[in-house]
This record gives sequence, structure tokens and C-alpha cells, in this order.
Amino acid sequence: MRTTIFLYHHIIGQSSFFFYQQSTYPRDCTEVQEQCSSNNSSGVFMIKPDGYPEPFEVYCDNTDSSGGWTVIQRRTDGSIDFRRDWDSYKSGFGFLSHEFWLGNEKLSFLTNQKKYQLVIKITHIKRLLIRFLTIISV
Repeated sequence: MRTTIFLYHHIIGQSSFFFYQQSTYPRDCTEVQEQCSSNNSSGVFMIKPDGYPEPFEVYCDNTDSSGGWTVIQRRTDGSIDFRRDWDSYKSGFGFLSHEFWLGNEKLSFLTNQKKYQLVIKITHIKRLLIRFLTIISV
């Protein structure tokens, strides 16, 4: 069973790495996609949400037609132990290219800057079992 949780900014009302040579970083994967229109592949990118002290890497999923999804959790095969203490969940753990939890602190800064959609996909042997979508309000 695979679980992937995405965060996407939606105006309501293959892997790659991109290095920004600007003094400002995109705030989320939606802005990454807007700034990198020629590079529409999924992969690891640098972002800096409003108020966060320094940029950090996130996995951006652009496989969906809308693209710009910031992946906050991925579990694929159980190779990373998710039975962790609070400090681990606060700072995040795992590997962005495989299984990981982004981190509660980073997630807090991400979700407090604008409205987002949250999608949870649960798949089993490449078949989508559940797709749940909700809106996170600031």
C-alpha cells in the first residue's frame, strides 16, 4: 500500500533539481512551476515559505495536469520507519526521492501563507484506492 500526501496552492477566491540564482525563492511548488515553465518534470526543488528562516528542499509533483503539488509525505515500501518521536516529526525525516515526512514546522510555514488544497492518495499495486481532497484555510 502506498500513501502520498500532496499540498497544492489553488487560487480560491525523472527527478530533477533546480538551483535558483535569484535572491528570492519560490514559496511553494506552484510558484516553482510558474517560474520554471520550461521544466515541468517532478523532482526536488528549493523553496522558502514566508517567514521561514532559510530555503529548504521539497519534492514537487507535476505528473497531474495541474502540477505544482508540494508532496509532504510519501510511503512506498516501508523502508523508512515512521514510528518516530515528536522531534522527528517536527523536523522531518526520510529521503525526498523515496519515503519521507516533510516536517511539521515546515508544513506550518507552508500552510500559513495562503489557502491550499490537500490531497491524500492511497494506492495499492499501482491502482488508486482512495483520493481525498480538502481545502486548508489560513
